[in-house]
Amino acid sequence: MPLVVVNRNPERVSDENIRNLVLALTAVAAEQLSSDEMALGPGDIEIWVQDFGPLDVHTKDLEIIIWAHDFPSRRANLDERTARIAARVKELAGADISGFVWILLQPTGFKPF
Repeated sequence: MPLVVVNRNPERVSDENIRNLVLALTAVAAEQLSSDEMALGPGDIEIWVQDFGPLDVHTKDLEIIIWAHDFPSRRANLDERTARIAARVKELAGADISGFVWILLQPTGFKPF
């Protein structure tokens, strides 16, 4: 199960905007992170939303960091997958919101109970 952490500047990205973004992001992330090794649906994506803290240092309004298992088919076209997620987020967030998408692939272990 990929974990998506969304950090936002609450003065620039409203609660309504972030709610809409998170709803869409489950489907976008599932589509873009599905691989030969594992098909994903929106219910397979975990999203945590956090507001910037008073001691944080940020250069963008919206930061999307995704941790996912390092499957060979994901690694093969990671830049393209990242670009497609970023393009969709930019559409949803609006032209005046700056941000980035950063996908981190690594060995993982996950087992629901």
